[in-house]
Amino acid sequence: RDPLPARLAASFDTVLTDPPYTVAGARLFLSRAAEALRAGGTVLFSFGSRRAETTFQVQRDLARIGFVIQSLAADFNQYVGAGALAGTSHLYQLRATPSLAPLVTGSFDGPLYTAEAR
Repeated sequence: RDPLPARLAASFDTVLTDPPYTVAGARLFLSRAAEALRAGGTVLFSFGSRRAETTFQVQRDLARIGFVIQSLAADFNQYVGAGALAGTSHLYQLRATPSLAPLVTGSFDGPLYTAEAR
């Protein structure tokens, strides 16, 4: 929820993240990944939504942040007891573009584990 410490900005070639499976969770974790990456870095991003609208919103945010999807391994991760997600999530391999910019800056205090009411 807090910003990445300045000393870690642009310090990593690869980031691995498995955020809460909400649009807000993905947006926050991917924004922090964008801050952490060096130019041309890679993100391994696990995301498990089965809802088309949620997947669309997350993939739209990927592009808005400046990531492109290099590959997607469907149902790559398996989780015991995660019935709402059919026990799996997809693994995205993302590549940072030169226009990389986080959507979330500063502290985040919104809901991460539940969808906001519309």
